[in-house]
Amino acid sequence: MSLDIYKIVDELIVEEQYCSDASRKTIKFFEQHAVNLGDLLCWQKTYPIIFPWDAKYNTNRLGFNRIGQFFPKFIVMVKRKKDAQWALSIVQKYKISFSIKSGGHDSQNYSLSDGIVIDLTERDRIKMNDDYTIKIGAGVRIGFLVEELNRYNRFISTGSCCNVGVTGLVLGGGIGFLRRKYGLTLDHLINVTIILADGSVIKCDKDNYSDLFWALRGGGAGSFGIITDLTFITHKMEKMILFDLWIPFKHFIKVFDIWQRFNFEAQHNLTSYLQLFSPNNKENKESILVAGQFFGKKSELKLLLNIFEQFTSYRSIRHKTFLATSCKCCLSDAPFFYKYLNLLPDEYLTKEAIKGLEQIMKKSLSNASIEIDGMGGKITEFGTKDTAFAWRQAKFWILIRAASDSQSDIPDMDKWVRSTYDYLLSSGVKEHSYCNFKNPHLTAGQYPLVYWGDNVSKLSKIKRKYDPNDIFHFTQSISLNHKK
Repeated sequence: MSLDIYKIVDELIVEEQYCSDASRKTIKFFEQHAVNLGDLLCWQKTYPIIFPWDAKYNTNRLGFNRIGQFFPKFIVMVKRKKDAQWALSIVQKYKISFSIKSGGHDSQNYSLSDGIVIDLTERDRIKMNDDYTIKIGAGVRIGFLVEELNRYNRFISTGSCCNVGVTGLVLGGGIGFLRRKYGLTLDHLINVTIILADGSVIKCDKDNYSDLFWALRGGGAGSFGIITDLTFITHKMEKMILFDLWIPFKHFIKVFDIWQRFNFEAQHNLTSYLQLFSPNNKENKESILVAGQFFGKKSELKLLLNIFEQFTSYRSIRHKTFLATSCKCCLSDAPFFYKYLNLLPDEYLTKEAIKGLEQIMKKSLSNASIEIDGMGGKITEFGTKDTAFAWRQAKFWILIRAASDSQSDIPDMDKWVRSTYDYLLSSGVKEHSYCNFKNPHLTAGQYPLVYWGDNVSKLSKIKRKYDPNDIFHFTQSISLNHKK
């Protein structure tokens, strides 16, 4: 290709200089396969492609977590099934690495790629059916789903961040609001439309391709195909109460121990979580938050919460709509750098472990926190092998997190998150984790058992059946030969 073509590309580029570098890499790659710039621009006339020289590229190449930089050869903004089928044929024809993105909230940015990104965020249609099941496109986010459900006075058990993609959430499990009474988000899923490695489109449910449907409920996103549509059962809206109890850090040990037992023994109508903020953050007047949702009367909830009365410095109990409750988190795509690790303990933490956590929080970074979500209830009414989600008997979900708007903080964030995780393991917590928050430090032999436990062999068997050439392969995906 002559230098005149590169001059044309330079004229097309509207963003920063590094996108110019990505543009040249895209052109050089396809030149090697006898595909010139004119061919690429012809592709763009037929399919919704964003190239590095396009205005939207520098926004669409990013995920929620700003850690890591990715410069894909191009991004396909899927609206029609044939857009995704074409993208899949291109990655196979030219042997290009690729990723599948539905919300961009993958904690480790595994939904991003330097190859091709198959982006489903614009496939965001929603249809409420006559039987109050709801069909959504794979790009729908939680906030949009909840808004639409609210129009019909319906709801499902969703996650807690309104701009998270529903597809990624449900494929890994769906730990969110109302889980104790209504279970995980995957427990509401009734069918999935998926594009397989050979380009075929199938719909799977409990009666059709039931093995694949089993795997898609908890096996994580991206390992079996490209999801295009999902259908959920919904529930009629009930009156809900939201509560927040703010507690000074000095009560850490007592409140932690009381909460972990109170939460698991409480009635299914109550879902709660314990948020531990760094006492070193001067903006935090109190560093402990006990919060959640309750179905019932305020008087009933107040009786349940009296156990914390002596520790509480501020309390808020108010009726809220499901819409307001579900959309109070992650309201903007703030340019933060995040570090996460998580665990799903199946036993109460010991007093010694709690004391150790108190010391960890005393020395924590000001931007660090630990969220502990109470499990149990409806979640445990399904067996560990009924779906691919293995940790239904977990008492809690512990999310260790650090965030900053400064990239220079990343090493300290990583060190604190990892040391806290390692401490919990040394305190007797089993290394079971939620696959929606992957641990990049796990080896190839470790992560399958950490995420899927005894279900891993069955997941590999299903993988071999539907994706025998491992086309849908990425870091910590389900492989063809996982063994228990």
